[in-house]
Amino acid sequence: MYGGSLKNRCCFPLDIVEANSKGIGPERVGIRPSLFINYNESGDSDPHLSAMRKVFKGTFMVAGGYYDRDEANRVVENGDADLVAFGRAFLANLDLPHWFMRNAPLNKHDRSTSYIDDLFLDYQITKIVSQNT
Repeated sequence: MYGGSLKNRCCFPLDIVEANSKGIGPERVGIRPSLFINYNESGDSDPHLSAMRKVFKGTFMVAGGYYDRDEANRVVENGDADLVAFGRAFLANLDLPHWFMRNAPLNKHDRSTSYIDDLFLDYQITKIVSQNT
């Protein structure tokens, strides 16, 4: 039921959103698909981010390789997402919003420092800080 076609792949997250919306209200529910990872063979060889965005009208967060404030702002301005998560950029720059506000160069991510006993430390920003704000 949940695999294969685009419609079937959208069913699982939309079923979860519907159940949570009934429990806590739709205004408090968002979605953050991880379409570009391949952890435990969970990757999608044909991710349909734009199709999912068209179907889901709530808060939509994207993640996966974002390291540039301007690129993330473009994604939000184009309406492709409401929020952008910065996992690796945060690992390398724990004060990432301040670096973005100052338009300062970022530290490069060192993957060898991201794992402790196979536990991935994941820090994310859920709001883009604009240079003009």
